[in-house]
Amino acid sequence: MKNLLVSFLFLLSNLFAIENYAGDLRFKSIKPITENTNYAITSMSYNVSIENIGTAVGSFVIYGYISKTQNTSDGIPVYSRTINSMAQNSNYSDVITLDIPCNQKAGAYYLLIKIDANNQITETNESNNLYNQAFKLHPTLKVDKMIHRISGASQYISLVMNSDSAVTLTKSVSWIQFPNGQNSQTFNFCQSINIGISSYISKRSAEIVMKRGNITKKMTIYQDGSLAPCFSSVNDLTYSSTSDAITVQFSNLNQDIKIEYRPHWSSEWKSMIVNSSPAVLSNLAQGSQYFLRLSAKCPNSQSYGNLKYITVATKVGYQKHKSMVYTEPHASLTRDVNTWYLGTSIEPVTTNTIGSADLFFTYKCVNFPGYMEVNTISGEVTDAVMEIYEETASGLTLVKTIDDGLFGSKMPYVKLVTPEYKANINYVVRIWSKGQPGGFQIKQTAVLPLQDNADSRSNSMDLIEEKNVHLDYCTNPVENLLSISFSSTYQDFIPLKIISLNGDLLWQETLQMIKGKNRAEVDVSSLASGIYLVRIGDKTKKFIKS
Repeated sequence: MKNLLVSFLFLLSNLFAIENYAGDLRFKSIKPITENTNYAITSMSYNVSIENIGTAVGSFVIYGYISKTQNTSDGIPVYSRTINSMAQNSNYSDVITLDIPCNQKAGAYYLLIKIDANNQITETNESNNLYNQAFKLHPTLKVDKMIHRISGASQYISLVMNSDSAVTLTKSVSWIQFPNGQNSQTFNFCQSINIGISSYISKRSAEIVMKRGNITKKMTIYQDGSLAPCFSSVNDLTYSSTSDAITVQFSNLNQDIKIEYRPHWSSEWKSMIVNSSPAVLSNLAQGSQYFLRLSAKCPNSQSYGNLKYITVATKVGYQKHKSMVYTEPHASLTRDVNTWYLGTSIEPVTTNTIGSADLFFTYKCVNFPGYMEVNTISGEVTDAVMEIYEETASGLTLVKTIDDGLFGSKMPYVKLVTPEYKANINYVVRIWSKGQPGGFQIKQTAVLPLQDNADSRSNSMDLIEEKNVHLDYCTNPVENLLSISFSSTYQDFIPLKIISLNGDLLWQETLQMIKGKNRAEVDVSSLASGIYLVRIGDKTKKFIKS
């Protein structure tokens, strides 16, 4: 805000006519110091003197206003001061500052200065307590800093922008990021904003054009490339995975990173060159452990630096597969023979087959341990590999791999015996082919030890259940505690997540889910007001945080 200075001085040459009344406070003199045209966030100055020609000696206030009319009731207060006391026939002079708000629109105004504004002193004449002067406010656009010199490290600049009206910023380069992610954004008057700047290891510059009506200014940003060194090894590595992809993030920027990777069941390394983070490895096999080695190369170097090794497991996409769940004690229970089709990623899948390079299914024996026989018969597939995983809340653990290592051989046979097969544990079987794709038949037999006085039964029952979770309800809107209700057709561990509309993970917890109705509560008091997503498994609902 600009200051309006009103100094109470004895400048008789600039007096305006005031009649002398007994028992009165009045302006003795007033003189403008600045011109009667101005800008928002600038100042106007006055010299003013007040005298007390009456007998009143009480305290009083002086107010200053900016108004579109000559009435103080229509004005915006921009100055206030209390005078404790003035003796009879005394004078008071001072320099006071009146601030013009930065959001004051351009146009014609009156400056109003009133003494004894609250009528604290009874006077013979109240009409000489008010001074007014017409003045104009011009359109205003002021920025605290028009040239920014920054390093090459990833950062942002903070910009204080004052204007009496909205301002539109426009840029033409991608390495400058406005909050809305676009090349142009309009901001309200008197606003402080943050503008993102991407890292860069060389020098560069760009302009941001600022426009308020017919006022245009240009701000220049220089990036000198410092503080963004080239690393000889990969730094600050993090990673995550889905059923068919691995995402790797690292702090190396604007330099080549070589990523080599292979699944644990193959000796063949694949590679990719990236120069930004994150890097995504896609079209991967589900439920497989991948070995990765990463190395970095500086622009002035011909070779890559030290290797960084990590191991990441992809997840199993259960939404595509059936689950065989054995729900009661029995001596032996055999699933009917069904035909499954298997493809490979290196040869086309024939018609009438399911287009999946890998086949997954799960099984679980409830209450009692035992063993499971997985018997493949009448197979067309050659050089197949079978892997059995135990599933826990943290992921999959490989129990056994069955591969005869021969070429041209048929499907393998496997028998999982106790204690490898435990009660109430999900097991995942993966079958994939190194050779010819085609169809095959699979037979499963679950065998459990008989309990005393128990009957031996071989019931014909439906052993196949589709794994399904349904998000029934969530609090909406919510202030502090988000209540969630969901139902499931199976018992398992499942992730509960809070996600922004941009897809950013804000909170996550793994829940132990039971078959049937489930409830959970999440403290969302720390979230800002807005719209968010709650996700349980692969089911999502929106909610509003008030």
